[in-house]
Amino acid sequence: MTAIPPHDDVSKLTLVCDGCGDSVSENKPSADYRAAWLLLWQQAVHASWKGNARPIGPHYCPECEA
Repeated sequence: MTAIPPHDDVSKLTLVCDGCGDSVSENKPSADYRAAWLLLWQQAVHASWKGNARPIGPHYCPECEA
């Protein structure tokens, strides 16, 4: 899956698990897509998500990575 902004709003970027569809959203919105992605990926890695560090994925939540 990919990191997606709903309705082209990068301030609400969401990361979706390729395994189960679980998701995590950015807690500190940014108007810049790259900055929003980097913050979201840092949070996801801290929460034990695994995968490609690029927005295009794949990405896996802790449940699917186990």
